Amino acid sequence: MREYPQLSDFVRLRILVISKSWRGEEKSLKNHEDQEYNAQKVTQDYKHEIEYVKEKINYEREAKAKIEKEVEDQDEALRNQTKRMKFYEKLVTHEQDYEEYDELRERLKETDKRLKEFQEKIAKQVNFHINYFFIYFSFSFFLAKIY
Repeated sequence: MREYPQLSDFVRLRILVISKSWRGEEKSLKNHEDQEYNAQKVTQDYKHEIEYVKEKINYEREAKAKIEKEVEDQDEALRNQTKRMKFYEKLVTHEQDYEEYDELRERLKETDKRLKEFQEKIAKQVNFHINYFFIYFSFSFFLAKIY
């Protein structure tokens, strides 16, 4: 009977060692799974952050292009205004050289006035003819309905 208790102690000891090693393996497996989950979470977070940064870069690029276009437009407008200013300055500085300048300006005003009067007369005649044809066709249409 003596061997039996020794065997029993040996088996118990073996079971104890196996159960401890099994628990240790279980803990390490759980830690490994947690680490794998954490790695997946970290990579997912980085993916989201990368997408956010890409969107922000695209937005900034579009804003920069828009600002550059506005600057180019303003530069073009400034160049045009500078050209006009130089032209007007040249006119003003050389105005004394033009003896007929005032006379030409008056003639231009008179011509503009006559042109406006002529345009008004033409507009009245066109309106008269349009009204005449409208009344004529309306009356013709009315007569055609009656008869």
